[in-house]
Amino acid sequence: MLGNTVKTAIAALCVAFTFVQTAAADTRVQVITSRSDGAVELFFSMPTDLALGKFGLTAADLVNDRGFADFDMFARGTFDLGEDFWDGARTWIDGAPVEFEAMSLMMHPVNTPLPFRKPLDALTAIEVCGTVLDDVPLSDTRIYVGLIAYPDTPAGNIAIEFADSFGPDTKLHLRDFSDHNLMYSAQFDVGDTSSVDVPSVTSTDEPLAAGIPLWLVLTLVGGLAYGATRGNGPFFA
Repeated sequence: MLGNTVKTAIAALCVAFTFVQTAAADTRVQVITSRSDGAVELFFSMPTDLALGKFGLTAADLVNDRGFADFDMFARGTFDLGEDFWDGARTWIDGAPVEFEAMSLMMHPVNTPLPFRKPLDALTAIEVCGTVLDDVPLSDTRIYVGLIAYPDTPAGNIAIEFADSFGPDTKLHLRDFSDHNLMYSAQFDVGDTSSVDVPSVTSTDEPLAAGIPLWLVLTLVGGLAYGATRGNGPFFA
């Protein structure tokens, strides 16, 4: 299955970067849906504090023995944390229940914001784990999560119901892609709600923006994974 292939590539791509302070935190919940022939990927980015208690994660899952964000553990694989994150959430496509499986969950400091506007951005965010020199509290981190499912109608209406609402004054930014073409984009308040609807994609819908061809994305991911396993390439000194 594609999920196992993606998980293998993600494990190979977990490399060390030293983070430096660059920008302020982004407090939004960001969601990217990426549809292709036979599969739907869901990607989330949000402040870690916001995910605790709203999803299946607890602070104990993410801290080291000193109580700070445990970035080192992400090099050992985090598929189980992704499953914990999604515990309690439910999803339907065109009214049919769909089970999503976790590809990866990563955590990054808020002072090193990662691009999160396209599926390739999202894949990068869940693939790269970082080496952080200073102790960082969970309140200064964001989590990035990727999930995948294989529904019969990947172009259908996607309904997501979370285990709990996000809390007051929370804005969610949603971007929906089909074959890496942007089809829908919206931002709305989700503080008092626990559900999100993504409109279906039809053959007559015009993309809002052209995307990267899928063959190129797979080539890039495969090339980076090969570089990781060989220990060379521009990111693998």
